[in-house]
Amino acid sequence: MRGARLACEFAIAAPAVGKTLDYAQVNVRFTNAGNPQTLFFRATVDECDPDAGGWYYDVNPADGTWTSIIACPASCDAFQAATEGSVEIQLGCTTVIDVK
Repeated sequence: MRGARLACEFAIAAPAVGKTLDYAQVNVRFTNAGNPQTLFFRATVDECDPDAGGWYYDVNPADGTWTSIIACPASCDAFQAATEGSVEIQLGCTTVIDVK
């Protein structure tokens, strides 16, 4: 949709009965003007990088059940500014983390 801004929070559907969703196999990929990048996972909003951004769950998986993915403020700003952007939630591949 032209002129629409990308969302910064994404609901995760509950897995089918008898199935589980592995929080360690989720990634967020942001593409802007044909340039894709996989964002780093951050455990909490407090761990978001002020420049590189990233993403986190609404509830830290160590503390309970999460239901959505939220873009860090810097990533959300990039999403909102993108004129040719898209966000893809990828399931089934090891989560990319920033090891500093």
